[in-house]
Amino acid sequence: MVIAATVFIFCLARGEGASSVATNDLVRLRVAVVDWVPLKGFHGSLFPASDVDPRFALTLRIDSCVPAIADLKSGTVVTFAVHSPSLFLNSEAEKGKTNEITMPRRRVMNLL
Repeated sequence: MVIAATVFIFCLARGEGASSVATNDLVRLRVAVVDWVPLKGFHGSLFPASDVDPRFALTLRIDSCVPAIADLKSGTVVTFAVHSPSLFLNSEAEKGKTNEITMPRRRVMNLL
């Protein structure tokens, strides 16, 4: 218990939360909604989102990536298994609408 408390205080002193992700480990993706369909009717490759109960296949076109990742090109199309397209995007999931999402770099690297 004392060790855990010491580690927690050390992390706070360094400006980190107990489960933080360093800012340079985050990637901002500007994406456009291509389509979303019920998961049962989708056939193809899916990337799992962090959702517990995926119900939809959300297909997005990546327009930009900051910081840039060499092998992730503008125009790349990916499909995520999500519980709610609107919750995943933090906005309405209208076809053609552009949104910005943030993901850990390691997760983005799995899209390649």
